Amino acid sequence: MTVTALVITCFALGGCEKEKEKEKEKVTLNGTWESGEFVVKIKGSEGIWVQLPSDGLWQDAAAKGFISIGDPYYKNLKKTGDLIWEGQGPIVWCYESAPNVATRVTWENHTITMNEDGKTYRQSSEFGISTWTRKN
Repeated sequence: MTVTALVITCFALGGCEKEKEKEKEKVTLNGTWESGEFVVKIKGSEGIWVQLPSDGLWQDAAAKGFISIGDPYYKNLKKTGDLIWEGQGPIVWCYESAPNVATRVTWENHTITMNEDGKTYRQSSEFGISTWTRKN
């Protein structure tokens, strides 16, 4: 009887793991996300600006037409693994002597790693790491 119970338990645990894998496959980035004052809406392989931060550098970039509400924030997002996506995102450049004066915006590689609960993700690039929270 003990052996039978052990086999049933192992079978049940294996089933649970398969269900977790199926749930991971269903997780998407689609939705509205925020990180501090940054707000972005993601759908499919693209994310767009919903709210720009009030930070001087980002506001200067907007004033110069480098970025604006509705413009892409992410592009070419592609799922590359369990809860991992890769794509490009904007980097606003400035001179060290003038940290609030935008000189240009370039597209740089970003990696997004989502928590299993689907409520937060970590965005990382060679320029840093930020945490984003799902708004909806």
